[in-house]
Amino acid sequence: MRRKRNESGLHRQQAADRIAVSEWTYANWENGRTTPGIIVYRRIVEFLGYYPHTQPRTLSDRLRKIRRCHGLTSRQAARLADVNHETFLKWERGLWTPTVLTRERLDQFLERFERDLTGDCPATGR
Repeated sequence: MRRKRNESGLHRQQAADRIAVSEWTYANWENGRTTPGIIVYRRIVEFLGYYPHTQPRTLSDRLRKIRRCHGLTSRQAARLADVNHETFLKWERGLWTPTVLTRERLDQFLERFERDLTGDCPATGR
């Protein structure tokens, strides 16, 4: 984030304004004291102009990217996938693999939300 801010010739306050957070919050991210939450992640990707992680290869990476890019909490994602919140968290953490019963729901969720995520997060909409 610091590199992008410097390349753009922005002060911290200006970068924070673009992401719609306080300068203090932005400074903490830039200095590695805290990490951004899911809710603001999409705005960070828009600020950077790219998704700052490697392309997802595992189910847990795919689920995290969907949540980050669509600004979903784990509870919201679980509801949209029509599964229990704990189940979704265990998938995202790589602790469980989907059962035959939940695989169809998961596939529908992935189809719906990965459709526009072939590269970086989309600029607008869900």
